[in-house]
Amino acid sequence: MPEPRAARSRQPDVEALRGLAALMVVAAHLPWYQYFPNGVWPSAPHWLAYRAPLLGIGGLAVVIFLVISGAGLCRLLVLRAPKIGPYLRTRMGRLFGVFWTIAIPVLAVWFAVGWLPLREAGSATLVALGLGFVSKASESAAFPSWWYMGIAWQVVLVVPLMVWGMRRFRPVVALAATAAVVMASCYLVPLIGAPYDLERALIVGRALEVLGGVFLALELWPEVRERLGVSRREAALLVVGTIALIAGMYVTGLGGRWLYRGAGLALVAAAVYARPLERWGTAKLSALAATAGGASFALYLLHEPVMSVIRRATGSPTHISLFLLGLISLVVVVPLAVLFSYAERAWTGRAAARAKSDVKGEAA
Repeated sequence: MPEPRAARSRQPDVEALRGLAALMVVAAHLPWYQYFPNGVWPSAPHWLAYRAPLLGIGGLAVVIFLVISGAGLCRLLVLRAPKIGPYLRTRMGRLFGVFWTIAIPVLAVWFAVGWLPLREAGSATLVALGLGFVSKASESAAFPSWWYMGIAWQVVLVVPLMVWGMRRFRPVVALAATAAVVMASCYLVPLIGAPYDLERALIVGRALEVLGGVFLALELWPEVRERLGVSRREAALLVVGTIALIAGMYVTGLGGRWLYRGAGLALVAAAVYARPLERWGTAKLSALAATAGGASFALYLLHEPVMSVIRRATGSPTHISLFLLGLISLVVVVPLAVLFSYAERAWTGRAAARAKSDVKGEAA
């Protein structure tokens, strides 16, 4: 199997998937909490009912985000080998810096105008701190997407453990050990009397899909493979093995989330190995994919506040159709997300330039 040339840190196919995943979350939430008074829209058609198949694409999108995050963090940890303290400060700062810039003003306005009652202040605080998984009641405090910020910092903590295991015990041993922990924990949750829904709040509950992303990093970046001493064929077998384990979790009756996880990892793997944009795409398409990927996190965080305001202003879904609501929302929220993404990159770029300037000044 021929070795690919050294790859950039940003791949157009992966960036396109990030943008697509953000749009999938928008589509899933369009007929969900924000548009069904008290969770149920009495006149909603059957195909839009709660837990309808359309809503499943939101869960699939979250898996795609986590798989891609696992790959990117693996590259960072293997090639740069940062110390744990600076790593956590940088990753958490970037992650929550964007989140708080959006969440704090939105929550303040929502409480000020009475769209969120003051009794939800405690739950909203948990969500804002990325601790929404502590109580399922906090899911109603703000917006469903923000609840998953609790998963985001879990990924930041999980990936270093996986890379540490891959460095010391070989990747296949890391896969086996992680799979054993995941399977044991998932079967343990019902045994201790906790509702199985709590499984999604556990770090180990997301470990396999993130591990799949770590293994995909071995395909995306040959220099990561070389540093870990893994061949391209071994990397492919690790990805296939992870997908097979996830499928096994689903087959043994642990619920549909495992189906989402296996499908999400398989989708990202197909894009990583085929790389259609990199192989046959144009420069414009690659640039568009990079823009979509860069704006995906902002779109993920912005879409529900924007759509909620539009719903209140237009009386949807009774006065305008859900289709029109979605169209208006995308026209508003996509440019906002792109502008926010550009502003965030400009800010971080200036901060990095100032830091370099300070270091040079001290050296002089």
